[in-house]
Amino acid sequence: MDMRSSIEDTRKGFEASFATGDFYNRQTQDSQHLEKILQFLQVSDGMRILDLGCGSGYLAFPMAKNNPDIEVIGLDIVSDTLRANRSRANKEGIKNLTFVSYDGIDFPFEDDSFDLVVTRYALHHFPDIGHSVGEMSRVLKEGGKLFISDPCPNECDTERFVDDYMRLKKDGHIKFYTKDEWKSLCGKCDLNYVDGFESCIRFPKKKNTAYGYEEVLAKHNKAVIESYDLTETDAELFITERVNNLLFRKNKMTGVLMNAEKAGTEDIEDLVKLRLSYLLEDHGSLDPQDHAAIKMELPGYFQAHLNKDLFVFVIRDGQNIVSCAFFLIVEKPMSPAFINGRTGMVLNVYTCPSYRRKGCAKRIMEELLSEAKKMEISVIELKATEDGYPLYRSVGFMEDDSEYHRMKWKNR
Repeated sequence: MDMRSSIEDTRKGFEASFATGDFYNRQTQDSQHLEKILQFLQVSDGMRILDLGCGSGYLAFPMAKNNPDIEVIGLDIVSDTLRANRSRANKEGIKNLTFVSYDGIDFPFEDDSFDLVVTRYALHHFPDIGHSVGEMSRVLKEGGKLFISDPCPNECDTERFVDDYMRLKKDGHIKFYTKDEWKSLCGKCDLNYVDGFESCIRFPKKKNTAYGYEEVLAKHNKAVIESYDLTETDAELFITERVNNLLFRKNKMTGVLMNAEKAGTEDIEDLVKLRLSYLLEDHGSLDPQDHAAIKMELPGYFQAHLNKDLFVFVIRDGQNIVSCAFFLIVEKPMSPAFINGRTGMVLNVYTCPSYRRKGCAKRIMEELLSEAKKMEISVIELKATEDGYPLYRSVGFMEDDSEYHRMKWKNR
């Protein structure tokens, strides 16, 4: 299933859930959990807060009511519920609370525009979680915080019974994530773990929305199922799910690292070192002969191409280059895909280890894309690693849905 189909399933599933009223509230509401979250967040005057996947506003309304000198924006894909939320806010005279609809992919907000992003019982429905975490990081100010509250699998559930069980209802459930998985996902987007607590939820499910549950129960280990305290009544199923409540902070950049610029011929020695460092990390190791040949040939290549058809964007700490990205201009015969024939390729995005997760690569990519627009480049291609994928999505790169097979020929 593609991403937009998954989002549409989620939207339809939640339209149906919200329409059930009291049963949906039984599934998601917990006054003790809500109170603990509100105390944990330590909201202060002047904050601008985004509630992602706000649903019926269970978190957004009390935050706004309790703190009249903040601004709260609820973001969701279910338009009918957002209309009901707006009506309620208007009736209750809550002036600092608004609700916004979006496509489930890209947030309709500027960079660095929120002090806090909160999301409760929503992220397990997001089909491209790396991109969504990148979007949360993008809209957060430096030093801003992200609060995630979402169920997690039990430690013994290595085959993810709980995910199979949750998918019985066709509302777009993707996956529950462990605490370590959240730390990894957020760490890739400049978000460092700060604090957290664990809670639990007793989750009811109507049997008439859980077609095939007998097969799911038969498929999985009985001890794993029992760890969720599964109970069955005539009309409903109940399981107990552990919930991660995690707080992350967006890294602050030091002033010296903020400026991205083009390298010059005086930087060639450093560019050779950075290229070799990138290749060693990318390949794991280099044949000594290959290493020597590359080191010998690179200076001449840079002399011939730098700032002609190759541009290297760098960030410095003092005189030292600590992060770089190579941008190769390739002129091609015109086609509908690149109408002026000017295309680009991004290579060698590399940041020295001690400077990673500080926003260097994102700052460089933003500068590179700004320059590419000035150069009237029609299209830019790159190959993304798993680690780099959320970054590139956050600055506008999309999947290449080409019908062709990528192939290559090597003369060796």
